[in-house]
Amino acid sequence: MSVKIRFIISILSVLFFILPVISSGAPGEILKFEPGDTLEEIREKIEHNGYRFTVDHNWVYDMDPEMKQYFFRRHMLLFPAEVAYN
Repeated sequence: MSVKIRFIISILSVLFFILPVISSGAPGEILKFEPGDTLEEIREKIEHNGYRFTVDHNWVYDMDPEMKQYFFRRHMLLFPAEVAYN
């Protein structure tokens, strides 16, 4: 195989294997969801971040802020009967 053909093959392999990895790169700035976001703001952040899901009104979205805070706890309470439900 001549030097010219080897050079062309090596350039093509670099373009074929390395450039797609580089071009995918790091995503742009990820917008974080905030507790006071409106549905429209949440939809815009979902689209901006490239997520593939939708949101709409539901019973969780319509909860009072205190109930949402309780609902989204990361750990279960040891004594849940002590929590005052409204």
